[in-house]
Amino acid sequence: MAVAANKRSVMTLFSGPTDIYSHQVRIVLAEKGVSFEIEHVEKDNPPQDLIDLNPNQSVRHWWIVS
Repeated sequence: MAVAANKRSVMTLFSGPTDIYSHQVRIVLAEKGVSFEIEHVEKDNPPQDLIDLNPNQSVRHWWIVS
């Protein structure tokens, strides 16, 4: 979790490169003015944060960590 200059937490959105659902979430977060970071997930090499949240290692669900 990153902390922005204004001391607010920045959300992390785990996103697959072709996952349209995460792209929809990006649009909504941007329209709402929500600060977020995108962590691109490769199917064969998921980040440890995603494994901790989701042992099945799927990106189909929207994982937003704040």
